[in-house]
Amino acid sequence: MKYIWSIYEMCFKGRSYMAEAVGEKLYDHFRTIMESLGFKCCVSEPFVFFKAGIIIGTYVDDLLCIGRVREDVDLKVALAKCVDVKDLGEVSNLLSTLIERPSRDAVTLSQEGY
Repeated sequence: MKYIWSIYEMCFKGRSYMAEAVGEKLYDHFRTIMESLGFKCCVSEPFVFFKAGIIIGTYVDDLLCIGRVREDVDLKVALAKCVDVKDLGEVSNLLSTLIERPSRDAVTLSQEGY
């Protein structure tokens, strides 16, 4: 089934990125990259970035990307030019939350097993 929206995870590859940039330095560096790609930082949650059709949540060295399929392909290419990232693919479970795709335009979240 082809989905309108994709939900996938990416991570920074290797230890070099995390070792070189720690804490605020890491955040400032990544924020600069995201802004150069046209993303804005969410005012109420500074680790969330967005632009038309894409939302990216960051935690430690992982990125959760939610967006329209076409924009996601462009994002993966653009990010790979700026930082060394690995695409971990579609997400089905995140932080004890089950993510299901019952139809091409729906997403359900469940913490029933939590």
